[in-house]
Amino acid sequence: MLKELRPGYWSVSLRAVSRVDVREVAQVLGGGGHRLAAGFTFDGPAEQVVAALKGALERVES
Repeated sequence: MLKELRPGYWSVSLRAVSRVDVREVAQVLGGGGHRLAAGFTFDGPAEQVVAALKGALERVES
């Protein structure tokens, strides 16, 4: 879930019910949490946060 806290500043919550360790994904982007629930904040436009999240997922899954 992405929530814009103020213009261009995002809170991102990640949840999983699968083999993906969302803690690792969040850590790539400066956040943290647990294997099935984690999060991070991001400063930038929506397109950049989505691109960063996709990149982090690809990095963790490879």
